[in-house]
Amino acid sequence: MIRIKKREVKDPFIFSIIIPALNVEDSIDKVLRVISKYGGNEGKIEIIVVDNGSSDRTLEIARQFSVKVLSFPGETIPALRNQGAQRAEGEILAFLDADCIVPEDWLVIALPYFEDPNLGALGSTVFYPPPNSTWVAKAWFLDSKEICGEASYIPSGMVFISKKAFDEIGGFDENLISNEDCDLCYRLKQREYKVLSDPRLSPIHLGDPQTLSQFFKREVWHGESVFWVFLRGLPKVKNLKAVSYGLFYVFSFVAIPISLMFYLMGGQSLPVVFFSTLFLFAPLLLALRTVARTKKVGYFLKLTVIYLVYGVARAVSILDFRNWLPLLKRRSSNPNYS
Repeated sequence: MIRIKKREVKDPFIFSIIIPALNVEDSIDKVLRVISKYGGNEGKIEIIVVDNGSSDRTLEIARQFSVKVLSFPGETIPALRNQGAQRAEGEILAFLDADCIVPEDWLVIALPYFEDPNLGALGSTVFYPPPNSTWVAKAWFLDSKEICGEASYIPSGMVFISKKAFDEIGGFDENLISNEDCDLCYRLKQREYKVLSDPRLSPIHLGDPQTLSQFFKREVWHGESVFWVFLRGLPKVKNLKAVSYGLFYVFSFVAIPISLMFYLMGGQSLPVVFFSTLFLFAPLLLALRTVARTKKVGYFLKLTVIYLVYGVARAVSILDFRNWLPLLKRRSSNPNYS
């Protein structure tokens, strides 16, 4: 068992591992078995599972381990993480999704980083697909860029955050459905905190979509708060790449039917050909770029399909006004979220 050396700290724990959960009976046992190796007083670690109203065996499985179990049905994922953080006693918060398997030495790798009082968040920009994944998961993984050092943001599926910095910025914005990790890291940087990536911390994401249908649904969900975070960040720009790609496909959704309508009314066919070609050009270009970077030539067509589905999914999120108009009515009064 890996041990973390004792040290004098104000709190009784060094790490508080916070796991939001909802109907994850297929994965939470695997996740808890790995991280429970660090348990015990000598390790100075606590594990907190924050359940969102599971109807399967998630709670039953979690209670078989030495963990603190909380229940907050119907909350957003950022709210679940905040509830866990409010009850955490550690000076370093480790947010972990219930379908992410971490490296066995992840805490040993992370601890020295927090000797820097200016470190806000630490994790990895790369999440590995599970073994025996389909071409969908493998192709999307190729889009990941391994970063060692300063990162724009760290995915909240596995991220360490200084408790002091987390409290200072008001935690995760509970108004957001997704993209809360980008928003939180942006606010950390506003307070001059560092956001760092170390590839050695990369987890295996058991929940990676394995079919195009699953991938589409996940990206629609991931895009739910992206446009809102972008709008709220103006005039400073956040999420520009994701928003721009989604807006490109929104434009395509409008331009292609209009040009087709004019063609059917006796107009020229050139606009239809132009906008249809443009519709396919973007994913082809992105696939070519990724193939050039990874040298995975055999994935060119697969990547083209993945980027096309991604763009369409993000456009669907933007076009669904329910994803951002309601948030305008419930702006948080917390100034840390501005």
